[in-house]
Amino acid sequence: MKDKDSLMPVETRLARGLRASSPGACLSPDMLLELARHGKKCRDYETRLDHVARCAHCFALLQNFTAIEQAHGASTVWSLPAALQRFVRVQSGGVYEAARRLPAWSLALLQQFNDRTQQPASAYRSVDLTSSPAARLITPSPGNRALAESPDWFEWEPRTSAQSHEVVLEEAQGCQGRAFQAVPDALILEGNAARLRVPLKPGYCYRLRISAILDIDDDWTVNPPVSVYLFERLNVTQARQVEWARTNVLKAPVASAMILCEMGLYEEAAQIARAWKPDEDLRSWREFIEQSLEARRQNPAH
Repeated sequence: MKDKDSLMPVETRLARGLRASSPGACLSPDMLLELARHGKKCRDYETRLDHVARCAHCFALLQNFTAIEQAHGASTVWSLPAALQRFVRVQSGGVYEAARRLPAWSLALLQQFNDRTQQPASAYRSVDLTSSPAARLITPSPGNRALAESPDWFEWEPRTSAQSHEVVLEEAQGCQGRAFQAVPDALILEGNAARLRVPLKPGYCYRLRISAILDIDDDWTVNPPVSVYLFERLNVTQARQVEWARTNVLKAPVASAMILCEMGLYEEAAQIARAWKPDEDLRSWREFIEQSLEARRQNPAH
């Protein structure tokens, strides 16, 4: 039996209604519960519904029973992995970490980790170890697959033998299919950096291609080395979700790190996860985030 303090508001109202009911004149609680739970499949459905339509008391109780069934149903459908349930829980139709109520949208994101507890290594992507980088990106962080805000600059560490660099920015509307097209006059080159003329568009994917221009006597002149970095500029809704995670790091550190990881902000997620308290259940999640970050660093073109 539930403790009084743990009852949902609708359950409290239901208890008061049941105490005030008149068993001889109304449907029994069991009959109303069957009606709420099974609907048209309930036996004597039409007879019970006819009574409820004429009886304000039974109608109110049926509404409460229905609300409880829906809340419990949501808790069943929106389940979280066992290791995560110690820190993030679904209760009374809401999602919580400690005393902090999380936004409803967070549950769908956190569920993405359901099948990753035992196999964090699945985060690794394919890595082309034979590539010779033309440059190493410094800003924005190459450890993040996504950008919540448009950067002002792209800055890189040049290849030692490069005389100069050719930089091209390409875009694709949405990240499905990725039909990239070069963005004309998007960048202003200034040494080992490029300033953006216009902000990156929310919801678009971008590919930054940095080619090293070598000495004319270098064998690489015909096929110069190219470094490619792929980024997704988050849409407005996703950017707001990232802002929530950043704002609530102290009150909901586990959920915040998971949300940022799912959004592709691996660098930020890893920084938060490293500050988690030592806990065996959190270790696999921390490893998953770290491995996602490492995989991105090794293969930023995918």
